[in-house]
Amino acid sequence: MKKVVLLLLGSIICSNYVFSQSSVPTSNFDAFEKPGENWLIVSDLITDFNKSTTKFVKGNGIVVNTPMKGATNLVSGLQLEGDTEIDFDFLTTNGSNSAVYIMGRYKIQLSDSWPESQNPLSRIGTIDVNKAESSISFHTKQPISNVGKAPGLWQHLKVKFKSPTFDSSGKKVDKASFAEVYLNGVLIHQGISLEGPSDGAIFNDESTKGPLVFQADENHVLAFRNISYKSFEEPVQQLTGDAARRFRMVNPIIVEAKAEPYVLRSYLLFDNGKRTHVISVGNPNHTNYSYDLKQGSILQFWRGGFVDATDMWESRGEPQLATPLGALITLSSAPSVALLSNSDSIWPDSIPFDDFHNKGYSLDNNKNVTFHYEYSGFNVDDKISMVANGESLIREVSVTNAPTNLYFRIASGKVIESLGKGLYVIDGKSYYIKVNERLKPIIRKSRNADELVIAFSKNISSLEYSIIW
Repeated sequence: MKKVVLLLLGSIICSNYVFSQSSVPTSNFDAFEKPGENWLIVSDLITDFNKSTTKFVKGNGIVVNTPMKGATNLVSGLQLEGDTEIDFDFLTTNGSNSAVYIMGRYKIQLSDSWPESQNPLSRIGTIDVNKAESSISFHTKQPISNVGKAPGLWQHLKVKFKSPTFDSSGKKVDKASFAEVYLNGVLIHQGISLEGPSDGAIFNDESTKGPLVFQADENHVLAFRNISYKSFEEPVQQLTGDAARRFRMVNPIIVEAKAEPYVLRSYLLFDNGKRTHVISVGNPNHTNYSYDLKQGSILQFWRGGFVDATDMWESRGEPQLATPLGALITLSSAPSVALLSNSDSIWPDSIPFDDFHNKGYSLDNNKNVTFHYEYSGFNVDDKISMVANGESLIREVSVTNAPTNLYFRIASGKVIESLGKGLYVIDGKSYYIKVNERLKPIIRKSRNADELVIAFSKNISSLEYSIIW
């Protein structure tokens, strides 16, 4: 798919409107109208993508809906007024069904639809676009990209909302609209006009102000945190001097994996530098990843579109950069395997050039990639496969003649939590790792992070795990 954009050559002067951001406190319920008994405040919750039960940790900072017959919505005491930008984190659980109503009227679906709902009405990010006339039933607008995460992981929603406007007689002049909606950092809606209040709104009329409303679920846990809002105005762009006369049309070159995985070699901006030996793989189910050929590590993975290759193939393509298009989860540039003197040794930031020899890659019948390299005299095969339904990536690593002091780092993050039976949640509920318990993974402290590590041995020369998000 190609879209036409303007690449402006010269200076652009933007009139930027800066407004202070206000937070909705979640240390107690003072910022909300009297909540029903189904709403709690906690400091953390423990669940996963399979469980229907959730454990809560005492404290504050997170607002939680608990399953209860007759559960009521949570209504903010604040009144959003005029054009407003709203941000918050949310967490779904397996099978949950929720939504947020901007100004109590305009609905965005926040249901569990992972990996992808077959029912378009319940797909995460779906907007109700109601008609004002009661005789016309409501209809929906689907998100342009499926970038929702698995249940039990934190997600982020950003909404730029334009309120309706009215003349002095009260007649509506301009419709309400979602100027932009971002899910997990990816634009999923733009310029969506709203005919009137959505199905389930707490008001039947329209106004320039109203509360935030979080929809309850009688059967499932839901959680919200880091709620903030601010007024906004769209910036006005003006060209000055020669810039007003110099611009060129560019057709972005969007690369997508259609019938089979797409393997793309490129440079990649990562960790404040340019990685020059990278292969990115896009899958038809929209689960994608980038791999560092000099360190044998997965740099990042994402759900959504594959890459924008304009900087590679437009004109001379001097930057040679591929830009991921989905909701990125970035990992570490450090190697996945390392020789350590003992299990407490610090994990190296990189493998010396002379110790690492890339031996290329091969493809299986399904075009899944196996990377081959030699490290300090032993050979490593590193296969990464997609799961057809888009739930995860599977990584299989085998080592020939592994020494006794060889370790494999599956993941690192500020916090790694074991959920039992080989399932771990990584880096503040960003993604999951599923690994066979027989491999005896350990969580160890290293510098300012947790690491999930496996030691190779005579009995363990290969491993397999899933990256789930």
